Amino acid sequence: MLGNISIADEYTEGINGELQDFLQSISCQSSFEDLTWFFDKLKRSEGHGNHDYKVYFASTPKPYLELVRYWVLSRIRNNYAVGTVSANVSCLNHFLEFLVTDCGMLPLSKVTRLTIEAFEEHLEDVRSVSKGTKEASWTALSGFFKEMHSWPEMPDAAVVPYGNPFSRRELDRKHAERLIPEEILAVLDNVFRDKRLPLEDRLMYWILRSIPSRVQEITSIDLECLRPYRDGFILALDEWKQSGNQHRSRKRLIHLLDKGHGKFLLDMVREQQKFARGLQDKVAKEKRGYLFLCPKNIPLKSYLHGLQKEARRKSLPDVINGTQVRNRFKRIALAFDVRDAEGKVFNVITHAFRHNGITERLYEGFSYVEIRDMTGHVNNQMIHTSYTHTKDDEIKAVAKKKREKGEQGPPVLFKGRVMNLTPEREAKILKNPRAYRIGELGICSDITSCKGDLFECLACEFLAPDADNEEYYVAEQERWSERAVKHLKNGNKMLAEQAHHMADLHQKQLDRIKLGLVMATPEGADGGN
Repeated sequence: MLGNISIADEYTEGINGELQDFLQSISCQSSFEDLTWFFDKLKRSEGHGNHDYKVYFASTPKPYLELVRYWVLSRIRNNYAVGTVSANVSCLNHFLEFLVTDCGMLPLSKVTRLTIEAFEEHLEDVRSVSKGTKEASWTALSGFFKEMHSWPEMPDAAVVPYGNPFSRRELDRKHAERLIPEEILAVLDNVFRDKRLPLEDRLMYWILRSIPSRVQEITSIDLECLRPYRDGFILALDEWKQSGNQHRSRKRLIHLLDKGHGKFLLDMVREQQKFARGLQDKVAKEKRGYLFLCPKNIPLKSYLHGLQKEARRKSLPDVINGTQVRNRFKRIALAFDVRDAEGKVFNVITHAFRHNGITERLYEGFSYVEIRDMTGHVNNQMIHTSYTHTKDDEIKAVAKKKREKGEQGPPVLFKGRVMNLTPEREAKILKNPRAYRIGELGICSDITSCKGDLFECLACEFLAPDADNEEYYVAEQERWSERAVKHLKNGNKMLAEQAHHMADLHQKQLDRIKLGLVMATPEGADGGN
């Protein structure tokens, strides 16, 4: 366990040996000089792949290798997740390789601000590296110099300036590639209804498709994961905080109705339970009690040609992990010729189902609280910044339906006009807009209903948010989200919930601006330009 371990922020005599001892406390198989460390004692579940608990040093230049190893141990002792630290090393290597190739193997102690600026220019010019990798490389570089600054091998002064020159905007983080296209989803849905496929693959796909989850959460599901509840069952999923090495999981409880799609899912779970129970005595104790205990190394073509029964009977079972799931899905996409728009076999990325699931639910009217209960997020920030993908076509479709029903869009202030109001009402407001102005929020379209509370205005249907001041709403939404995270870290759940509420109100007005403009101009806000 990692609890109650004191962490030295400054270099102290003997810390080298202390960190090497720490390595032995979290790994049975690794020594300090190894080029791969496997932190087997930190492994949370047999449903997690060993790769998620390994750190690789083979690509780290030898002159800097020892110090990087100590940095890794310091980070893990400071409760960073192994996967995060492994990615940090890979990203830091960009800078260390730059020191070798462009700076003549410059010692770390000789690194200056000019060196860092030269690396920034170098990274800026490298077109083969994505925005996300550049941002992560700079983050790793900054963390390395900040956290190891007091070690004798490091520069005497701070050399990495504050801030990240490669920080991505919110839109950069919401890559369209993270969403599986709807036409591909339709094909995959048909493929994974094919009963020739292994049951475990079909069940894994449909849980990912139905319940936005990380693949490791599903591979770690307990064998006895169902319990009756009202008109259905509760499916219990284990989840862990992603930012640390906690061994204790918490249960995420999903209510499934025993009818329709819920029954379809429950029937597969019950069938997999029956199959896995029959394999319990064939595996080691640590592998018992998992739902996804399955035969391994059986070719997919055996299933497709109905030759799998004997192979499954003889095969040694094992708990499936996330890497194996991804490989299985790739083989299925190849076997069924699932291709993308460019004609290539579609690469099924399991985490993309989480992006699709969250985005689809937001557009279907789920609240953030409902989505957080389903996904296990502790707040809305990650949902806003990484998982919610803008669907302009969806917004236009909603606007079209409202117009067909004769409904009016929400009032929006845009370039001196108050959209979606009657000409009489708009003319009255524009005669004296100051009387209706509510700070930077916009204009009240029915001041007779005003209760005099600025925060109530954000939730009021009569507010015509100022589309020309959209950046204000974006900034406020981000500010309240950040405050919510801070309050949550400080343990003040009440203030955190209030901040979440304010972030949601500002997001609601951003959504009203977009919908209002589309309703007022069917081609979109820029349709007339």
